[in-house]
Amino acid sequence: TVAIVGATGAGKSTIINLLKMIVILVIMFVINWKLTLIVMMAMPILVVATRIFQKKMKVAFEEVRAQVANLNTFIQERLTGMKIVQLFNREDLEYEKFKQINQKHNDAWKKNILYNSIFFPIADIISSLTLGFVIWYGGMSILGGDTLTTPGDLVKYIMFIPMLFNPLRQIADKFNEMQMGIVASDRVFELLDMNQYTQQNGTKEAWHFKGELYFDNVRFSYIDKEEVIKGITLKVEAGQTVAIVGATGAGKSTIINLLNRFYEIDSGHITIDGTNIDDFTLETLRRQIAVVLQDVLLFADTIVNNITLNNPAITRDQVITAAKAIGVHDFIMTLPEGYDYNVKERGVMLSSGQRQLIAFLRAYVSNPGILILDEATSSIDTYSEELIRTATEAVTQGRTSIVIAHRLATVVNADKIIVMDKGKIVEEGTHYELINRDAGYYKNLYFSQFAVETETEE
Repeated sequence: TVAIVGATGAGKSTIINLLKMIVILVIMFVINWKLTLIVMMAMPILVVATRIFQKKMKVAFEEVRAQVANLNTFIQERLTGMKIVQLFNREDLEYEKFKQINQKHNDAWKKNILYNSIFFPIADIISSLTLGFVIWYGGMSILGGDTLTTPGDLVKYIMFIPMLFNPLRQIADKFNEMQMGIVASDRVFELLDMNQYTQQNGTKEAWHFKGELYFDNVRFSYIDKEEVIKGITLKVEAGQTVAIVGATGAGKSTIINLLNRFYEIDSGHITIDGTNIDDFTLETLRRQIAVVLQDVLLFADTIVNNITLNNPAITRDQVITAAKAIGVHDFIMTLPEGYDYNVKERGVMLSSGQRQLIAFLRAYVSNPGILILDEATSSIDTYSEELIRTATEAVTQGRTSIVIAHRLATVVNADKIIVMDKGKIVEEGTHYELINRDAGYYKNLYFSQFAVETETEE
């Protein structure tokens, strides 16, 4: 932003300097057109030199920008993962990597400085040679009896030539700021010009959903010709709890992203209560779908504000009533300031299990028609898991719920289990139907996971 603002100021300064040059040239032509033509002969050389300088500086600033981005990314990642670096004694290695990246950054700036140190002396030499040639030619003309040129003209041109060349030098100097702004704006416009956006052509208002979902031969790919979802067809009855299981990369979370219209599907249809989701306005569609993610994001604010997200339609009393309904109230009251406790940035004052409970309450208090739990019970302690299991039963009651689970023990009681592998649905049914299927994918997955958990407990 600073670079773009600087480029804007440099652009204004360039216009002013150009106007100065035009005015000075006009005056010089009026005084002595012969001497002015001599001065003009040097201008193309300086313009060509300036143009070459401009191209070289753009390349140099692009490299500087790239190295600054690499340096910032490296520092941010290492600060965020400081514990990992310390636990594995990688401080010296990471310091050496930092020196290498910083050296590349330093080299990029040296190249920038080198171009400046070459161009500006060249500009000064051309200006001095032009001035010397004008004095020589003017002096010879006077001695030769030329009445057009007078000693006074030479004095004037000694003053005018620096006044003419200095604005051009300043323009070249401003190219530094302009090039930085141009490179920075290119990165901004590249982002703004991206065609990856969600179309908002829907006009229907999504009121409280009954929750009947239907995926009709849906195909989707993040990268062209590399399908992630390969023609799935799935029906979920209103009020059902459906679990989606499968190996990492099977496409489980992608289904949730498509339902919330974070991406546009390649082909097929997704309907809710018989209406294509594209027909709903994006705001009201997402208002009716609540998602509890594995990695819960909490803002540096109070518990109550993180639950309501400052929605004036949700009162504090509603939050407390909802917390009691799903068994979270007692946990919140153990915090120093209860519902007014500030969890700090990203909720660092709470454990992962406690953040999950806040996320469940956030979803429940919004009273959605469809609830999605995306790996919401993984990586938590036993006590928090019991609270979350109680909260899950309360939250999913009477509404369509989709549970994406890695731990199969948490989906045993689901009304239907969808088993995915490599973007396709390979099996579906209840836990007992799938567990009794000979050589079934779910059966093998379940017992292999159960065996691992048993070994871990032993």
